[in-house]
Amino acid sequence: MNSIDTFISLDVLEDSSEIVHYDSDNLPIRSRRSWLSYFHNLSAVCHWHDDVEFIVVLQGEMTYFVNGETYLLKKGMGIFVNAGQLHYGFSESGTDCEFLVLLFHPRSISTNAYIESEYVLPFIHNHHCPLIVFEPHIPWQAESIQVVKDIFTICQKKEKGYELSVQSLLYSLWLVLYKNAMHKDHSVKKIDFSELKAMIGYIQLNYSKKISLEKIARAGAVSRSKCCQLFKDKIQMSPIQYLNRFRLERSMELLRNHSLSIVEVAHESGFSGASYYTELFHREIGMTPSEFRMMYNSNKQK
Repeated sequence: MNSIDTFISLDVLEDSSEIVHYDSDNLPIRSRRSWLSYFHNLSAVCHWHDDVEFIVVLQGEMTYFVNGETYLLKKGMGIFVNAGQLHYGFSESGTDCEFLVLLFHPRSISTNAYIESEYVLPFIHNHHCPLIVFEPHIPWQAESIQVVKDIFTICQKKEKGYELSVQSLLYSLWLVLYKNAMHKDHSVKKIDFSELKAMIGYIQLNYSKKISLEKIARAGAVSRSKCCQLFKDKIQMSPIQYLNRFRLERSMELLRNHSLSIVEVAHESGFSGASYYTELFHREIGMTPSEFRMMYNSNKQK
């Protein structure tokens, strides 16, 4: 299997959750500095995964969607999103936002059966804590924000033994969360997103193939009308709009990370042809795929 196949075909597990591509095979963690302008219309695509996620806003602001509710994150604030939650960040104001993102799998801190059963599983299965918004004026939340920043710095430097430092900080971060949030009700209403998660997972797994509304609805075991209603009510777009958004975002990843031709990018992203792909890309992104690739490569060299 070549690198393109690996990137394209292994994005979703059997339970429809997204597979997170980690920084290293030796440590299940992903640490990035990013901008909302990396995403179409300053908005990531709604998704979910079994990893826990932390966001820290460095510049600007973003609105963060978690399970149908939105939260405004301003400079200096952050958010923790527990495992298995539908989420994404976007800009309501139309302005860019610089942020840190940290994801790690719960197995990173499940070093033995006791720690896993006593401290890890009860927290990630805590229905009263799908998320925590971090405010920098609250000491334990400020501490959490700083630990996320420290982990990012260490992961960027990658000095000898950095994995040990990261592992130590992950335990410290989890302890702060557990002590301050495990036994508190965060007053977030519980909504069943199982049908929508199944349909989103189906799209994420099959986006490179021909997909119909009927197939999407069948993945969630709902009618086509209910399928459309769920997408509209929960993520404010139709199933086909979500499919095209997801394909466009995947194509942008390919344009940034692979030297494929535009025809190959269109095919790997699930579009019927390069002409339609280029037309849709230009309409939605405001430039052609070739122009996007040139802009990204130019910014990368600065």
